[in-house]
Amino acid sequence: MTCVFPTARRYLRIGTGPTAPKLKRHWQTHPDAFATICLAAARASRDPPPFFGDMPSRIPFAAADEQRVLAALQQFRPRDRCAIVLGLNTGYRAAELAAITWGDVWDSGSDQIRSEVTVSRRHLKGGHGVRRAAVRSRTVPLNPSARGAIADYRRQLRDRGPIDPAAPLLQSTRGGAGLRRWQLNALVQRAVAVAGLPPTRRYGTHSLRKSFCRKVYEATGRDINLTRVAMGHRNITTTQAYLEADLPKLRSVILGLG
Repeated sequence: MTCVFPTARRYLRIGTGPTAPKLKRHWQTHPDAFATICLAAARASRDPPPFFGDMPSRIPFAAADEQRVLAALQQFRPRDRCAIVLGLNTGYRAAELAAITWGDVWDSGSDQIRSEVTVSRRHLKGGHGVRRAAVRSRTVPLNPSARGAIADYRRQLRDRGPIDPAAPLLQSTRGGAGLRRWQLNALVQRAVAVAGLPPTRRYGTHSLRKSFCRKVYEATGRDINLTRVAMGHRNITTTQAYLEADLPKLRSVILGLG
């Protein structure tokens, strides 16, 4: 039963599901039962977090498919376009995108979009665990596509009054909180459907990160170490796992051997 404890704690930290607040006080007295009930409540919730159930391995967008998704984004609201374009051009994970504030990407003094964005350690994967000392904040330059998407979103909000620099960049329309990971995941899947790509559960927010990895790898002349640094990975083996084999190229090479 202890194997589900981290997931139960994670569920409570995110705070989704109507029963989570009522179950918190039972954690110390009935830990085994609590973990089981917590998982059941999350699965029964109308908006379960994405780490419950069977999650397929996400795949990157092929170059042509990415262009189709970008074209489909013209039908989406500026905030949603900004979320996907930022994911494709920074390689941040869904939780890291959700943690970005307006002050991280926009200088209110000069009313200019910043040239880079930094996500602090506490919002990065592993940044709040027992090994957090090994995790450092990650800074990514904002290329013209990313800055343009942020600027378009900023123009839409200009008439609504001043923007709080501490407010989430990807803010929910139902309140001041930022979008949750499952909402960002649903957004990617909706963009995939509008783009007319084959329906599959293997597209999600991590597809944005893996696509960024693919593009950096190709643009650097297949330099795996530079790609590792861009991704914020500690080990090259992690970066290698993000890159899928180019099977058509492999076939061509093998056929050329004879």
